[in-house]
Amino acid sequence: MEPVNYTPDGARLDKLFELITHPGFIEGEYWFRQEVAANTAVIKKGEHSEKLYLVCSGRLSVQEDLELADDRHIKPGMAELADGDVFGELALFDQEPHSCSVVTLTEVELITINAEKLLNFLSENSEIGYPIVFQMMQQLAGRFRKISKRTAALFAWGLKAHGIESHL
Repeated sequence: MEPVNYTPDGARLDKLFELITHPGFIEGEYWFRQEVAANTAVIKKGEHSEKLYLVCSGRLSVQEDLELADDRHIKPGMAELADGDVFGELALFDQEPHSCSVVTLTEVELITINAEKLLNFLSENSEIGYPIVFQMMQQLAGRFRKISKRTAALFAWGLKAHGIESHL
């Protein structure tokens, strides 16, 4: 098996990448490699998925579909993903539809993991599972903080743009 090329840092889930080499976490049963062409939606907002994805190579964009007042739609990029990043991990924690779309910007190589099988494996192997889930929670907390800051900045901009802040 070829090694996964990525550079681990505080925002990446290196423990999840390490799991791919575990002899009990079998390729084809729990996960598989996938090559995806550029400009392809891997996740579509509103759809359900029971998968999470590890980015081996390439770049992706997390996009929101916003409807403007005049029924026009825009798809702003909320974040960009690259080698070593993980997405779709909320499939482990709830059965809700995706809140954003994820679209490839370049050709991408992904490791696609079945969320239900991953949860079962982590439950049966808590010594492996706890560090992985802990890293996921750290990553999700960091993403939440960034989104909160971005939302507050956009809210403040909207208030100023419409002259509302002077009435508060």
